[in-house]
Amino acid sequence: MFNRFFSEFAENWRIGWKQNSFRYRFVITVAIYIVMVSFLAGLLTDFEKRDGFSFSDPILNMFAPIDLTYMVFVLTYGLVLFAMVYFLKDPSYFMLGFQSYVLLLTLRIITIWLLPLNAPETTIPMNDPVVQSFGNGEILTKDLFFSGHTSAAFLFLFLAREKWARYLFLALGLLIGTSVILQHVHYTIDVIAAPFFSYTAFRIFYRWHRRMGWIEGATSKYYV
Repeated sequence: MFNRFFSEFAENWRIGWKQNSFRYRFVITVAIYIVMVSFLAGLLTDFEKRDGFSFSDPILNMFAPIDLTYMVFVLTYGLVLFAMVYFLKDPSYFMLGFQSYVLLLTLRIITIWLLPLNAPETTIPMNDPVVQSFGNGEILTKDLFFSGHTSAAFLFLFLAREKWARYLFLALGLLIGTSVILQHVHYTIDVIAAPFFSYTAFRIFYRWHRRMGWIEGATSKYYV
């Protein structure tokens, strides 16, 4: 099974890399992502220093927070690793996902900037060393609207073509979204809004890729 996967992976990327348009898109997308990440550290630090606002969330008011930090960490990065393996076998859909994620990250930066929220008063800060590496090493609490963990899971859902993969990404997205609410890391609206931003980012690049003939049709209902 592994030999078949790696042989298909190597052959698909060999064919993809021969195409000038794919190489140009890949290099440009990676360059844009690197530039964004280099600026992200300063932006997240600035966001943490701002005086934001809080509001009463009727859902969070119904229960005390539960510390699910380690579970969310394992679910999130297990999800990312699986998604990397799943999408890497097809260069065209990997590129679609990569560009959609860059747009999703851009949208998240814009919404965090426009909505300077403070964390819920009852929050249990989530210690995520990967996310903290983009800032100054401190635990981030004001990167709220919209949920990055949840939006990533739902972006993978919209990108997946096999039904079993869509069910898996949906289950993980719901589990992660529920967990960050239970820990009071996010307001409920942060999580509810996340899939809509994921679909927007996916849809924009999917239509562009289809129009340019870079991807073939798919069976998923999200590809209509």
